[in-house]
Amino acid sequence: MMKPPKKPIRVYENFHIVLWLLKDFSWVFGFKILGLIMITPAVGMAVYITWLLRSNRSELFHNLAVCLWISGNSVWMIGEFFYQDRLRDPAKGFFIAGLLILLYYYLWVSPIWVKKKSQDSVLSGQYPGDVFSDDIKLDVDR
Repeated sequence: MMKPPKKPIRVYENFHIVLWLLKDFSWVFGFKILGLIMITPAVGMAVYITWLLRSNRSELFHNLAVCLWISGNSVWMIGEFFYQDRLRDPAKGFFIAGLLILLYYYLWVSPIWVKKKSQDSVLSGQYPGDVFSDDIKLDVDR
């Protein structure tokens, strides 16, 4: 089993944003080769972050949605680059799946209308240590 690193998860999340922006920059400016190359690290880092945070249900569902979103975004980019934008409909499937995962999370897993103590403390400004992802430390001695 792979042991997670000792870095705070925020380091990986921030680096993932850089990868995602490079992919989209390549798309917008028509750098086809760079755009194709950036799909793998952008999606790969999203999957890695999802794996690292899988024990937290909120993080798991949100990061699964991000993985699907970036995948749909990548399919759409490939369609525009090489298939006269004919892959937009398959890309929509990824976007819809990501939204459905979040809909399921907010309606059934953690209904937004049910009050929880951690939500009350966030609203009051008293934050428990595990509310924000930059406070999440990966425990390597589990």
